[in-house]
Amino acid sequence: MNLSEDKKQKEEVEVKFCLTKETKVFAGISLYSIRAKKDFSNVKKGDFGGWVEREENLDQSGNAWIYDEAQVFNNGRISGNGRALDEARIFDEARIFGNGRAFNKAQAFNNARIFGDARIFDEAQVFGHAQISGDTWVSGKARVKKSPLLIQGTKHTFTVVDGIIKIGCEQHSVKYWIENFREIGEKNKYTENEINEYYDYIILAKKQMEEGRDEKI
Repeated sequence: MNLSEDKKQKEEVEVKFCLTKETKVFAGISLYSIRAKKDFSNVKKGDFGGWVEREENLDQSGNAWIYDEAQVFNNGRISGNGRALDEARIFDEARIFGNGRAFNKAQAFNNARIFGDARIFDEAQVFGHAQISGDTWVSGKARVKKSPLLIQGTKHTFTVVDGIIKIGCEQHSVKYWIENFREIGEKNKYTENEINEYYDYIILAKKQMEEGRDEKI
């Protein structure tokens, strides 16, 4: 056996998961339960994971994993240290990588990207060409898409059109929001958690505008 064959055989032995014979159908797509073939991260050899349409939906390297009843299908993919948990769904061309997480009933689809230390959870939806990164958390029933940025937050809808952020009845520039978000939140009787939630949305909008991501889908 030559070195290349030995390496190939070793890689085949060390794959971290396999598809099981347990299947279910969602939206007309056959999904397969996965099972770990070795220990990694907090996953033990023999552990069952979530559901995929094909092996390519989950990277065989790294610590990426699909837990519980989470589903990844179409060309959706989890890699790096990404995680999909609970009843999350990742599909179309969506990607989770880095330390990105999707859990509860969150969904990422179209060409969405979840990476860095970003989290999407509850019933949040990230879609279009939206990129959620850094320490951003998207929760509740928020719906995040590419420009015009639209997020249905906990208290009011958050929108960005032509560089202007509107939250409820308040409409200001990004600069004004960053300088006055707390005062505006308190005036409108937001809780501390809600003030922090909307500040995260303001920072997300600022990043997207700086990176030229405000063109229409």
